Amino acid sequence: MRTIGRLPWSSSNATVATVNATTGLVTAVSEGNTNIVATATDGSNVSGSAALQVTASQILVTSITVSSGRASIPDDATEQFNANVLPGNADNRAVTFPPVMRL
Repeated sequence: MRTIGRLPWSSSNATVATVNATTGLVTAVSEGNTNIVATATDGSNVSGSAALQVTASQILVTSITVSSGRASIPDDATEQFNANVLPGNADNRAVTFPPVMRL
């Protein structure tokens, strides 16, 4: 494949992704579909395109605060612990408490 000169680049839906017209570097903007297009500048009006799907970014957990009502409990007692996961809109806020290892 031979590339002649620089081709101007464009996006068919700039609300989904923008593209640097000179370099072809694409920046995702929002979830959706677009086509990235390169067009010949030799007067032939020939262009090529590739479909691009932008998916939503995964929102990861940034912190977990574990708490209970008491810091000390008697032998053979139980205590409920709670986990507060942030941010509240994280994609997977599930937490697990691994099994306790007895020493």
